[in-house]
Order: sequence, then C-alpha cells, then structure tokens
Amino acid sequence: MSQSKKIALICAGFHRSATSATANYLYDAGLNLGDNLVPGHISNAKGHFEDWDMVKLHDQQLTLSGTNLQFHDQCKLLHDPIPFKRYAQERFDHAEHWGGKDPRACLFLDDWDEVLQDNGRYLFIIRHWSCCIESLLHRHSRELAHHLPQPKPENEGLKLWLQPQLAAQMWLTYNKRILDFATKYKSKVLLVSQRALFEGAPILSTLNSRFGFNLNENTASPFQNELLRDEACVGIRDSLSYSLKHQLDAVWSELLSLSDYKSHNEKPIYFEAPILDSQLWVSYQKALDNNVQVTSTLTAPNTINNLENNWLDSLSLINDQKALIIMLNSATQAQLTQLDIKKFLELFEGAYSLNGELLLAVGKLLMRISRSDLAINYFEKTVTLGIYFPYVDMLLGDCYQKLSKFHKSLYFYDKAIKNNSKQPLFYTHKATCLIRLNRMDEAEDAFNKGLKMGSDKPECVLPYCDFLVNNEKENDAKLLLVDLINKTNSSLARALLTQIELKADYKQGEACYLDTIKENMNKKDTQKWLADACSYITCSASEADFITRIYGHWKGIIK
Repeated sequence: MSQSKKIALICAGFHRSATSATANYLYDAGLNLGDNLVPGHISNAKGHFEDWDMVKLHDQQLTLSGTNLQFHDQCKLLHDPIPFKRYAQERFDHAEHWGGKDPRACLFLDDWDEVLQDNGRYLFIIRHWSCCIESLLHRHSRELAHHLPQPKPENEGLKLWLQPQLAAQMWLTYNKRILDFATKYKSKVLLVSQRALFEGAPILSTLNSRFGFNLNENTASPFQNELLRDEACVGIRDSLSYSLKHQLDAVWSELLSLSDYKSHNEKPIYFEAPILDSQLWVSYQKALDNNVQVTSTLTAPNTINNLENNWLDSLSLINDQKALIIMLNSATQAQLTQLDIKKFLELFEGAYSLNGELLLAVGKLLMRISRSDLAINYFEKTVTLGIYFPYVDMLLGDCYQKLSKFHKSLYFYDKAIKNNSKQPLFYTHKATCLIRLNRMDEAEDAFNKGLKMGSDKPECVLPYCDFLVNNEKENDAKLLLVDLINKTNSSLARALLTQIELKADYKQGEACYLDTIKENMNKKDTQKWLADACSYITCSASEADFITRIYGHWKGIIK
C-alpha cells in the first residue's frame, strides 16, 4: 500500500478494555488522534486519548436516538451520515493518516465504513465480559462514593445496580457489532485481546505492514501490569441468567477465533466477594432507620420514561413568559433525552413566534440537545425581533463551530468582540475555533487576551489549560490552575490539576485526588447518602455488592 494513501484508523472496544492505553501507544508512536483530547482521570491516569469532537459526534447520535453510551439494543439507533462525513473530511484536511478512539464507535461501525470506505481501517481491543463488568462497577462505584451526587434512578452509574444485567447486555451489544463487522471486513480489521496487548502483541508493526501506517515501532509500551485489573468478582458471574451467560460466552469464543493476537490463556479469573465488616452493616442499617425519605413515584425506575412527556405537557400549560423561560433554561437531561423536537417547536410557532426573549431560550435549549442547525434559526429570529446583544453573536459562532463551518463561526466571534471587546469569553470561544483551523499561534493569542480579563473565570482559564496540556505545556497550565484555585476555589480547576498530576506521576496525582475528595466528603452525611441511593435498589445481591464497593472506596477517606 502506498504511504501517501489517506488512511483513518478507528480504535474501539467495549468500555474498560484498554482502548485508552492502546490509543496512548498509537499517539506516542506518531498517530494524529486529534487536537482536543479528553483529559485524564483517576480511572485513566494518562488520559483517554479521545478526540472531543468524535465523542460529541457519537453522543449526539445516541441522544437523537433517545439513548446514551449504555445502549443495549433497547431501541433503534438513528443513522445520519452527514456529521460522520463532516468529521472525516476535517480530519483528512489536517492529516493524511489519523486515528480516532472511542468505545462508542462500536455502535456506529457501519456509519464509519460508509464514510471512510477504502480509507478506513479498524483496530478492535476485546476483553472478557467478566473483567469489563468488574472494571465498570469499580469505576462507577468510585465515582459515586467519592462525589456523592444526588441519588437519582436515572444516574448512569447507579443504573448498573438498579438493572443488574445492564452491563452484561451492554458488553453483548458492543461486541456483537465488533464480531459482525470483523467477520464481514476482516481485511480492514486488526483484532487483539487485552491480555495479548499486555504480553507485547506487536500491533505497531502489524498496523504498518498490513495497513500502510508509518508508526514508530520503537515506541515504549504504555501497558503496565500493575494498572491491569484482570480479575472479576464471582458474584458478577453468578448474578447473570444462564441464557445471558451462554450468549456472552458464545460471542467471546467467536471473537477469540477471529483474533489476530490473543493470549495462550484467555480464561476468566474470579475472586470471592469480600465480607463486609459487621459494624459497617450496623451503620448502614442505622442509616436506613433514620432515613425518612420516601421515593417519589414520579422518579421511580418504572416511570422514568414519563419524565419527558410530563415536562412537555407542563410546558404547554404555562402562559407566563418568565415562567416559560425559567422552565426552558432549567430542563434536565432526563427531560431532554427523548424530547420530541417537532412537538416541542410547535409550541412556539403560534402565540410566541414574535417573542424574542423566549425564542432565545428555545435556541439555547436546542444547542443543549446538539441541534445547532435549528438553534441558528431561532437566534437569527431573536436578532430580527430586536433582541440583540453581542452574546447572541457568540452563540451563533458556537453553533457554526459545532457544524464545522469555522470561517462563518469566526465571523460571529469577531462581531461579538467588535461590539464588546471587554468580554473575555468571546476570545476564549474564538480560540477554540482557531484550534479547529490549526491556527495554533492565533489561538494562543486569543486565549491570552481572554485570560487578561478573565483570570478568575473558570470558563476562560480551563479551556486555555486544556490547550496548554495538549501542547505539552503542563507547567504553564499548573500555574494558571493554582492561581484560579486561590482566587475561586474552583472544583473544576482542582480536577484538572489532579489530571495533570496523575499523568506526570500517578502516585502523587492519586494523593492530590484523594486529598480533594477527603476534604469534600467529610462535609457531607455519607450514611444518609448511601441509604438514599440504596432506596432505589430492589435486588439484595446488587444492594450488597453496591454497599461493599462504596465502603471499600470510603476506607481511609471518611472519618
């Protein structure tokens, strides 16, 4: 294959299958993975190596289909080739060889193949279902235990215990698509097991020889055995139906038979669930006795799907403009996930069609559900009706940027700056657009202009710090973040600083992370939170697993 041929590599696999470490390897070997990568986290210390635009593209398609990354064939996915074509063209404009990593890509393999055709190649990482589920439960229980979000049945993390077979159904859905695609297009696919990666599978040389990439085969491997959780709690296996386990094992067996690289031993390893200390059980039961919260039938798991309809019906009954605007601006993600856009917009085509302030709120809501194409129309109507201020130009710029119409986006950012040169956010948003055009020097200049006026504003400082990190200027980013923390005590700034520390030195970063978590948690009633969260769990085995994991994450943190 000619080295000058345009090639795109889609790197995917089910969540927690080492796709991040694999993408890290590809990135270090010289593959362009995008200009705006998702930063690291305590669960992925070195980074996810996902391009934000690809993640947002997949999330948008899932949202429009009324689902999210927990898709398990419970509904039909919609397929719109336009955003995939737009994304691919933009990436090819910047690099002949590029890659994109995102587990969600497993759900859209046919969409990518339709767009990329002979220019598309695919690297799939597979991992046994038990370990994927174990890792998901570990990650989400840690997120819940450390951040204590308001317990709600629609919380994605909590759903794994409300629906004990959900994670297994997700694994099956993602991996069936990998299996079908790899069977159909074997010449385009490199299929590798996670264990084989950690044992040194030569994926760089194989990608070069088989697909014509030019990766540095001397790149040091990022796969660290000490970070690999290669065992699963036996309760995961025992909680699943025989029918579901049979399907999982069948797909796993077929995937291994197609693998280019696999370990000599791919059998799952199980451990017994830890026995929870009796005193902790007493603490939990006491919290239940003290918990007087009664779960609302409106938010019970079996009525979650009614949230959107109830919200839309309530919206149609409100005649007060201010109340409508407040309701539009405060709509929750659960209310918007399955929103009937046509029905929603019909509410504003009659009596409110000349109400500029209300149409502005409609446009902002449309942006939240990734319908920038529709939002533009409402912002333009707003201006026509005499409701104009430079902020509307910034919103228009944001819409055109999301539609990859970058030069038009810059026009509106510049217009906003011309009409109000004292608003730092206008410069920050312009900088993000300049990054997309690969005009990095101009982007940094715009970031600096915004920073001079908004050094105490997280929305100005944090995007600039992301830019600095992506351009290997971590120390400059750390200085800005420390300054912002001193001025505002921003939790987002602390989180990004922790991400940088984790990437540089995992132990030091972990200590920084735990210090922040400890400070926040000791101000909260953890036992009441646990009782509230468990009030939604109806399976005793799931309740025991959840409590055991939560207390495990609290060990050494709460007083």
